[in-house]
Amino acid sequence: MNKKIKGIILRYFILIILTIGIIFLLDVFLVLLTTKFSYFFISWFFKSILSGNLIVAEGFIIEISSACVGLSAYVLLIALNLGTGMKFDKRIFSLIFSLVLFFVLNVLRILFLTFILVKNPAIFEVLHKILWVGFSSLIVAGIWILCVFIFKIKKIPIWDDFKLLYQARNRSNNSEGNQSN
Repeated sequence: MNKKIKGIILRYFILIILTIGIIFLLDVFLVLLTTKFSYFFISWFFKSILSGNLIVAEGFIIEISSACVGLSAYVLLIALNLGTGMKFDKRIFSLIFSLVLFFVLNVLRILFLTFILVKNPAIFEVLHKILWVGFSSLIVAGIWILCVFIFKIKKIPIWDDFKLLYQARNRSNNSEGNQSN
C-alpha cells in the first residue's frame, strides 16, 4: 500500500474519531464556550444574567443549545478539511481558521438575534428560523471557499481521494492481470 493511500485512510479514520468526539464530547464544551462568549458580548448592551446555558437579557430568556452552537457545521468544516488532500501544516491552519471564524460569526449571529429579540420580539422567531437554517449552510460554504482561496487548496474534498483510490485499484488489477499472463 503506497504512502498516499495510507494517508487517505488515516485522514478518514481521524475524521470518524473527531466526528464521534465532537458529537459526544465537544458538544458540551461548544455549548459552554458559545454561551460564555455570547453572554460576555450581550452583557455589554443589555442587563443580563447567565445561568448554565441560559442567558436572560432584559427579561428575555435565550437558551444556547447544540443546535444554536451549529454542531453540524463544525462537523462539516472538519469533514471538508480532512476530506481534502493537503500538507499537514496547511491542514492545521485551515482547520483552525475555519473553526474559529465559524465560532466568531455564530456568536455575532446570537448577539444580532438578541438585539432583535429585545428590540422587536414580533419578528424574532421568523428571523431566527431563517438565520438558523440558512446561516449555517451559507456560512460553512463561504468559509470553505475562503479557505480554498487563502490557503490555495487545489484538491476537491472527498472526490480527489476516491479518484486516487480508484486509479490505484485499477493499476493494481492491471498489474495482477499482467503477471498472470
